Amino acid sequence: MTIHDSDNESSQPAPGPLNGIRVLDVSTVYAAPITAMLLGDYGADVLKIEHPRGDPARTHGHSKDGHGLWWKVIARNKRAATLNLSHPAGREILEQLAADAEYRKLFETAYGEISSAAITRALASFERTLVSSNSHYDQFLRGELTLDPQEELGRKLFMAHPDVKVSLRGANCIDCHSQFLTGGSSARYDGFSNNGLDDDAHLQPGLQTVTGKPAHRGLFKVPSLRNIALTGPYMHDGRFNTLEQVLDHYDSGIKNSSTLSAVIVQADNQAALELIGGLPLSERSRDPS
Repeated sequence: MTIHDSDNESSQPAPGPLNGIRVLDVSTVYAAPITAMLLGDYGADVLKIEHPRGDPARTHGHSKDGHGLWWKVIARNKRAATLNLSHPAGREILEQLAADAEYRKLFETAYGEISSAAITRALASFERTLVSSNSHYDQFLRGELTLDPQEELGRKLFMAHPDVKVSLRGANCIDCHSQFLTGGSSARYDGFSNNGLDDDAHLQPGLQTVTGKPAHRGLFKVPSLRNIALTGPYMHDGRFNTLEQVLDHYDSGIKNSSTLSAVIVQADNQAALELIGGLPLSERSRDPS
């Protein structure tokens, strides 16, 4: 076995919360190499196992100066080792690496016995670290910058619950998206809502599946809006592909039902004479630019 850099200028482990953790990357298809890359981004020591002929990703896609651009992305923060797994000796070395007591000890310390359930918890724990914490708005909340007029308009629209009786316009977002990581308490389920996707005839069970209560039919967990532009499709069933479609829904696509959220029923930017199908928003509210 030969261990060497992955021909990537950033092949050494990056500083991060996973420093001291070693990862074997024996994959060749896209999802797993990207996962190993992300673990390396957070400081894990990632060892990429390649065939002696080289990983196919080295020559995949476009190249520059003889180096594949795709490889430069997925091989960052990784070291590479060549092993011929067609030969018994190569498989034996890989088994020795995988059986390293250090890996098992670290895992068992964190999650107990090695099992499918424990591995699922470990992956979930890692995914929960992939949350932004230094956005433009975070910096505003910390008092490090001032929002420009357009940004301040967007903030006010987000925060305002519209009330035509006092001439207050708003987008009504804060009523449901009130926390960075929204979740419900076991007593009140305050992180769950029916946001008007379907009428009673087409309402999906939602939270009622867990509680058995008819009042919880059509209620689903309200998600965080962090990185929202990168996390489509949207809604619990992925019915909207774009944020524009989401705005169209809240603007004029609300469906009435017996469990429709009261904060949506009460929100209106016009003096409607009957139950509205949305806020509705003005063109400037939809696109303040």
